[in-house]
Parts: sequence; C-alpha cells; structure tokens
Amino acid sequence: MHNVGLMNAILCLAARHISLQTTGVHESCTQNDVIQYYYKTLHYIQQAMQYDTYKTSLELLATSLIVSTYEMLDGSSENWERHLKGVFWIQRSQTIHGDSRGLRQAVWWAWLCQDVWAAFREKRKPFTFWRPVRTLDELDPHELAARSVYYFAQAVAFSSEEERGAFKNDLEARLHSGDAILETLESWRAHLTVEFTPLPLSSSDTEAVFPPVCIYPSSFGVAIQLYYCSIILVLLSRPLLGGIGDYLEQRRVITGCVKMVCGIAKSQDDYESSVMSSQCVYIGTYCHHHPS
Repeated sequence: MHNVGLMNAILCLAARHISLQTTGVHESCTQNDVIQYYYKTLHYIQQAMQYDTYKTSLELLATSLIVSTYEMLDGSSENWERHLKGVFWIQRSQTIHGDSRGLRQAVWWAWLCQDVWAAFREKRKPFTFWRPVRTLDELDPHELAARSVYYFAQAVAFSSEEERGAFKNDLEARLHSGDAILETLESWRAHLTVEFTPLPLSSSDTEAVFPPVCIYPSSFGVAIQLYYCSIILVLLSRPLLGGIGDYLEQRRVITGCVKMVCGIAKSQDDYESSVMSSQCVYIGTYCHHHPS
C-alpha cells in the first residue's frame, strides 16, 4: 500500500460504507471524512497522470475502480457513469479484457459487474465490446461463473433502448437475435459442473413462496441468478408473434425464473455476493411486475 491515491480511495470507500450504517453526529463526521478522502484521491490522480508509468499502472486501475464503487454507493449517477466510462477507456488503451490474467483481469470483471448494473438502470448497452476467445469447454468452474456476467451483459444490451430502436421495423431479425442469446445461455448451463448443483434442503423449506435454493460457493449461486435474469430480460425484450399462447408460456417461464432468483437469494448471507444477488432480485421482481 505504497500508493497514496489508492490508499485514499480505499479510505473513501470504507468511510462511505460506515456512514451508511451510522446516524446523528457520527454520520456527519464520517461524511466529512468521505468527502475529504474523495477529493484527495481525485487530486492525486490528476497530478499522477502527468507520468506515463502511472497511466499504465495497476494502481490507476484499482484506484479508478474503487472510486466508481464509491460513486455507486453515493448514488451519483452522473459521476458514476463518467468514471465507469473512464475505466473503460483506460482498459481499452491497454487491451485489458476478461482473459488478461492477474489483477488486470480481476479489475475488468469487477468493472463489468458495475457497468451492467448501470447499463440496466440507464437502459443503455454496456460499454464493453470484448468477445471471449476461449470456448466453454476450456473454462474451469470459477471461469464459468464469471462468464455468466458476460452473457448477462449481452442480455442487458439486447434489452437496451438502442437495440429496441434499431430493430423496431424488423421483428424477425429481433426475434432471431434474442433466440441466439437464449441458445448461448442454454449452452452455458449445459457446461456447468457439479459445483453449481443446489444442495438438498429439508422438505419443510419447499413449502415457502420462494423455496430456498442453496448453491455453494455463493459466487456460483449468483452466476445462476444472472442466468435466470438474462432469460427474463431477453424474453421481455423479444417480440411475441404467437398470440396469447406464447404470452402465457412467457409468463410461466418468467415466474419460474423469478422463483429461482429469489430462492437463491434467501440462502445467501455473505457480504461478497450480497450486492449482485440483491441486484438480481430487483431485476427479476421489477421486470416481473413491470414487463414493459
């Protein structure tokens, strides 16, 4: 932790997290600390960008991602969007993607997790244009779990206003595009290993409105949640050409997807998976009740 900018970014994010859990005078003091660390971080980045070595450093990548995470918690959509795009251009200039290995790869996937959520909220396409080279057969279980985020990004792009507008006069092409994503999702599911299989639960648990679905580790459970959310987004964005029968079948499938998303969320209690799991629950239930 020899980098002052990175340290200030971490302190900023930590202080913001603490401020969300405190009230009264302590909240005011903590919020002042947040603002102080935030501007110290931005000032450091501005000064350090004069040096070419910093522009391609791991410290810049990590600092920028932590700043955008803070802005996600802070609720500043404009600043968050700007920094997400900034991290995108930094990664693009260094040809950093999902198969880069090491910290660069980790930062890329963490950035994508943020970008897909922002893209869903803004009804835009995710910034990334990277296409995986390795096939599903070449991936280990953890890489398969990560790949679900990429496929979810494709579903978010398909449901974006830009994509809807581009195909509004060509429903058949739109239908084929959605079917292609669904086929890819099913191919991904067919490659899943035993680690993604739900653990057995007591029979009494199955009587709940959303029976808990326990998948361990929880990152694999989130991957399954993303799979079902991807199906929901594609089905709701794909044109229905078969009448009332197709509509009823669509609602049946979506209801089943929501049941799985919420069931997995009920069995998760770790902090690491809570953010994306909560986002999946929001997406699933919101789309179920607001299909337009």
